[in-house]
Amino acid sequence: LMREVGLPQTPEPTTIYCDNTAAILIMENKGAIGKRNKAMDIQIHALRDRRIVDQEVQLEYLGTDEMAADIGTKPLAREKFEYFRDIITGYALVK
Repeated sequence: LMREVGLPQTPEPTTIYCDNTAAILIMENKGAIGKRNKAMDIQIHALRDRRIVDQEVQLEYLGTDEMAADIGTKPLAREKFEYFRDIITGYALVK
């Protein structure tokens, strides 16, 4: 994705934040791929290759309350929306 938008991959891995511990365990080969997540099989193996073989990405847990991506994926209360908006725009750093 970074290459597609014109951003170079840095020498250190890109961090992908995730609030799903089961998904992180699956990616680290510590969890089983069951019937419910077989549809993700190709995506999981591609991401595992990027993480393990190419060392391009790393997964890190981030609690649901801190997941700023929720601003684009679900309806939020006004306070939560404003909090995430300030983080994304960098305004939270100025305060």
